[in-house]
Amino acid sequence: MKFKVVEQHHSIKLQAHGRNLEEAFANIALALSALMVKKIEDSKEKNIAVGAQDLKGLLYIFLEEILFLAETEEFFVSNIQNLTIKKGKGYTLHAILFGDTKKESYEFLQQVKAITYNEMEIQEERGKAMVQVVVEI
Repeated sequence: MKFKVVEQHHSIKLQAHGRNLEEAFANIALALSALMVKKIEDSKEKNIAVGAQDLKGLLYIFLEEILFLAETEEFFVSNIQNLTIKKGKGYTLHAILFGDTKKESYEFLQQVKAITYNEMEIQEERGKAMVQVVVEI
């Protein structure tokens, strides 16, 4: 299972798994996109780079970037490749996002208003990782 969605009152908890943090971060971003739009084509590509002092901050900023692209450019993510997380003085994340801009043929599901730190978790063990975040709808 790549991700799980748990609905609450005005928020939804997303939980994603992967073999490592990079895969779990990519899967949580795909879960966020799946909340907003159904079946997006891979017709456009965007390179992104974000940074933060810690992993929770990195997850927050990464998902905020996905949400920002959806709100400002109406770009919705359908696939993520080459996602890397590097630790230096803080953490940096680079990724290639594939997706498409809003089209009338797409089925829009929910508007996500905000990413929160509420119940945010990041766990990494040998050979598996899990990330969890709550989003406001």
